[in-house]
Amino acid sequence: MAGSYHGQVHEENLKRLEEFHQVSKKNRYRKCKVVEKVKTSKGVKELGTKRALFHGWDGIKQVIDASPMIGGQPGGQIAYTMGIVEYMDGTVDRVYPEYIRFLDTEDFAGDCNE
Repeated sequence: MAGSYHGQVHEENLKRLEEFHQVSKKNRYRKCKVVEKVKTSKGVKELGTKRALFHGWDGIKQVIDASPMIGGQPGGQIAYTMGIVEYMDGTVDRVYPEYIRFLDTEDFAGDCNE
């Protein structure tokens, strides 16, 4: 389907994928900023950001026991994803994905110099 809209989208995606591979080859870890937030009685307040290096994703699973109550929870498993980041002082932390902002993409190229 050369010349169709879908072909054009496919070519753009291939170009972005190639750029991503070039970035990941150049930098073993991706540069990012982690947004620090705290819950208050009025809602969530943003404290600022910390520069970090992104190491990867961690899938966490927790087993939940069945409730002893009649008609209670049957039990099961809760699964969620966390990002592993290394701050500039060398400490490593698990962070929720929505708190991570990557700096090596075109969308955030202006933030890299901050």
